[in-house]
Amino acid sequence: MDLEPTLHPRALPSSSDRSDKGVFGQLADPKRLAWHLPVYRKLRCLGRGAFGKAYLVEVVRGRKEPEQRVLKKLPLVEVGEAQREAAFREAQLMRKISRNCPWITQFHEVLTCKAGTVLCLIMEFCSGGDLRGAIRYQREEEGRKFPEEQVLRWAAQMGMALQHCHGRGVLHRDVKPENCFFRCAGGDLLLGDFGISCTLDEHHLAKTCCGSPLYLSPEIVNQEPYSYASDVWSLGVTIYEMAMLVPPFRGTNICQVAFRIVSSTPLPLEDYSEELQQLVASFLAKEPWHRCSLQRALGSAPLASAVQQLLPPPEMDERSRGFVQRFRHTMGVEEEYADDFEIPEDESVESEYCDDFEEASASEASYEPDFEAPSDEEASVPVLSEEELRHQICEELGIEAMAVAESLGVISFLETMLKQR
Repeated sequence: MDLEPTLHPRALPSSSDRSDKGVFGQLADPKRLAWHLPVYRKLRCLGRGAFGKAYLVEVVRGRKEPEQRVLKKLPLVEVGEAQREAAFREAQLMRKISRNCPWITQFHEVLTCKAGTVLCLIMEFCSGGDLRGAIRYQREEEGRKFPEEQVLRWAAQMGMALQHCHGRGVLHRDVKPENCFFRCAGGDLLLGDFGISCTLDEHHLAKTCCGSPLYLSPEIVNQEPYSYASDVWSLGVTIYEMAMLVPPFRGTNICQVAFRIVSSTPLPLEDYSEELQQLVASFLAKEPWHRCSLQRALGSAPLASAVQQLLPPPEMDERSRGFVQRFRHTMGVEEEYADDFEIPEDESVESEYCDDFEEASASEASYEPDFEAPSDEEASVPVLSEEELRHQICEELGIEAMAVAESLGVISFLETMLKQR
C-alpha cells in the first residue's frame, strides 16, 4: 500500500499489490483502522481550483461516530522535491496555526499519498457556506444592507484570525469573501483557504504578485514589496463589501480596477456610523505605513466591543483559552506596521517563497466545478498585447489617466500579469 501518513509515528506495511488504487482507494482501505488510522470515504466532489480538487469526505475512526470533513487533494507530481518539501512544511505550519485560533478553518491532518506525489489536507467542513454567498443573497434576495452590529462581528472575527496569523509570521495574501466561511448557518465566520499564504520573518517583504484583482493592495499593483499591511488592505475591502454589498474598487476589466485601486477614493459607507467609516478608511490608506494596525483597530472603537463579546471566558474551552490569553497579552502592546518591517538601509531582502501549487496536473483537469473560480464581481485579466492594453486604457479612461497610470506603475503591473498568462 503506497501510503505515507506523515503525521503518525507508525508507517503502514508495504502491500504486495503495487497497483495504483488511487488516493481514495488508499485512504478508504479498512486496514487503516487496524493501525489506528482514520478511514476517509469520499461523499462528493466539492469542486476544482487552480491548486487541485476539494472533496466532502466522511471520516471513520474506530467506534466513533463518522464526521464530515473537506479533503483537498493537491497534486505534486510535476514539481521538484524541494517544492514538495516546502509545500508540506507550509501545510504543517498552517495545521499548527489553525489549531490555536477559533476563527480559522481547522487543518485536522496533513498527509501524502502515492509516493509523495499527492498532498492531502484534511480540513474542517463549514456547512454554512461562504461570505460571498451571504453578500450576494443579501443584495439580490433581501435587497437591504447588513446591520452594523453584524458587520462589526464578522470584521472582528476576520481581524482576530489575521492578527493570529501575522503574530506567527504568516501572511494570508488572498483575503476576500470567497475565503471566509461560516461554520454553520448563522454561525461564526472563519478565515480559510491559505493556498497562497507565505511565511515571513520581521525583516522579510514578499514580492510575489498574487491574490484576487478586486482585493489587491496598491503596493502589489505598483509591484512594490509588501507585508502584513497588504492583508489589512484586503480586509478593509472585504469589510466595505460587507457593508455596501459591492466592492469599493470596481471596473469592467482589470485595467480599470487596478487604476482605481491606486488612485481613487471609494464612496462613503452610507447608513453606517462615523466610527465604522473611519475604520474602513484607515484600512484603505494608499500607503501601507498609514494603515491602522490590527492591534490598534481591535482594541479601539468600533471593533473593541465586538471583540469582547466574541472572546469566551478562559475556563470554557482549552483552545479558546490559549487564544484568549495570547490575544489579551498582544493587545497590551501597540505597534505600527512601519516599525514591524524596517529594512536596513541600502539592503533589499526578498522572500524565497514561491507558489507551490500553481496548477493541477494534466490528469486532474477533468473536473468541472471550480471552487476557486473568480466571482461574478471579479474582473478578468484581458488577453491583450501591451500595445492593445495601452490603447484600451486611453479609450476607456483618457490620455491623462494613461499618464497617471504610467507614473503609478499600473501599466507595468498589468503588463507583468499579461506575460504571466
